Amino acid sequence: MLDSTLQMEILFLFKTLNNPRRLQIMFYLEKASFATNGVIAKVLQLHPGTVSKDLSLLCKVELLEKEKVGTQRLFSVSNKWKHIKDLNRT
Repeated sequence: MLDSTLQMEILFLFKTLNNPRRLQIMFYLEKASFATNGVIAKVLQLHPGTVSKDLSLLCKVELLEKEKVGTQRLFSVSNKWKHIKDLNRT
């Protein structure tokens, strides 16, 4: 049986992904390789504040990586996201 900490992590991961907007962000970043909050908001026609909150949640569950370049933060999909997608193909 899974320990309670792992159960909570898995639950939070699935709750985070159970949102069409966050999935839209993930699939966009997968195609774009990387982007800033502002670019994501503009391309997907979403409010920047909403995108910012979603990006924070996606980073918290380690589906996104964040790199600071100058004054901007670039977001990209993590290996964890790639692994989850690969599981779906098997």
